[in-house]
Amino acid sequence: MKKVISMVLAVLMLLSLAACGGKAPDTVKDGYPGTWIIDHLTIDGVTYAQSELEALGDYRSQALLVIKEGGQAYAAESGLNGVIIAWSETENGILLDDDEVIMEDGLLRLEVYDDELWYFRKVSDSQLIEKPTEPVSTESPVETAAPESEDAEPTAPEVAFSADAEPVDGEVYVSEGFEFVHYTDGSIALTKYIGSDTSVDIYQEIAGYPVSRIGAGAFESCAFVESIYLWAKVIEIGEGAFRNCTKLESFDVPSSVTIIADSTFENCTSLENIYIWGKVTSIGSSAFRNCAALESVDIPSSCNSIGESAFEGCTSLETVYFWGQNVTCGTAAFADCPNLKELPKGIVYAKGASSEKPEASEPVDETDAELVDGMRPEFKEAMDAYEAFYDEYCDFMIRYQDNPTDLMLVAQYGQLLIKMAEVNEAFEKWDESELNNEELKYYLEVSSRVMQKLVDVTG
Repeated sequence: MKKVISMVLAVLMLLSLAACGGKAPDTVKDGYPGTWIIDHLTIDGVTYAQSELEALGDYRSQALLVIKEGGQAYAAESGLNGVIIAWSETENGILLDDDEVIMEDGLLRLEVYDDELWYFRKVSDSQLIEKPTEPVSTESPVETAAPESEDAEPTAPEVAFSADAEPVDGEVYVSEGFEFVHYTDGSIALTKYIGSDTSVDIYQEIAGYPVSRIGAGAFESCAFVESIYLWAKVIEIGEGAFRNCTKLESFDVPSSVTIIADSTFENCTSLENIYIWGKVTSIGSSAFRNCAALESVDIPSSCNSIGESAFEGCTSLETVYFWGQNVTCGTAAFADCPNLKELPKGIVYAKGASSEKPEASEPVDETDAELVDGMRPEFKEAMDAYEAFYDEYCDFMIRYQDNPTDLMLVAQYGQLLIKMAEVNEAFEKWDESELNNEELKYYLEVSSRVMQKLVDVTG
């Protein structure tokens, strides 16, 4: 039965995506599937050929579409770090995730903005997604910034950042609302935000240089900042990077970051949502201290340590989901969390550390575990976590249907798929043959509710 449920869920998830991006085509026109590259674009009525864009170092010279049979396509503004989206045929061209693309004189015309049109030409029937052979800088053709230096030349976004890299000379440059320094691996670290926007985008490149790090205290006490969209694949976020950002409501820790440093989000009193993706191995001391609006947190299975006072004073925190086997907490890691009744099995305090309530659930032999409503506590917790994730997923799909062109939502969808794989793996570890009657009943009830929610999302 478990395999049947998994197969049904997979079908429903595909249907939910199709509902957002158009119906997958039953038949395809021979001319559409294949690889399309930028031919030219027009801005305010002025035409720029691909060769001109490349000469200017403009990222759009590498724009790429790979249209696949079966209703899926890969779209990338710079040839790299693109997204998989749905496509379907229309009378005059195709629909790319609800964006109409018109076939005009053998080219696909995409209106990006009211005054900006992109034209793609087909170069092959290949449906393979490949790296561009000569990636270019994403520096804007009309904005210049810090001077080039021998030690830190502009590097394409796919550069492998080095954790051992050091600042080149410590000299501070300024561009696009940021102060930054060059590193020996050819990247830059943002050291201070000096802009005034309430919504801040951190792109993969600033001034033509790839962004690898957000420095310690870079946004500290920027009390006016409400949202930060992190597009850059940074490998490090420094201590206190967002401390005292009292209006910041949500943040995604990218999969490229492995450590959440000390006091990173301390006193972010409006922070309601934190998404921790990928392979975070530790959460530092006071990392989320006094995040009074935070109600739940997912701790990935890769995490093995939580520092002192990491979540102390999170007075709204009700639920902690942990997908791993064991993580050790420092003193008062979850102190002053009055709405948090208990911690998941696997989260334990280090020897000699004070829990200051709630008490961590001690590992116990399953045969001696107390049953809750006739079920093992860890089983019910796993089922509730599974259902909570799909509640989040369905809520996201509803928002996505309302805003299908929002690139931030497109990026979040990819991250949700990563989390989904982990959640499903944890769910499927429960063998039906080992469940008692109450557990089997609850297992089927949860599965039924999740499937119904996915059906509702597909409309």
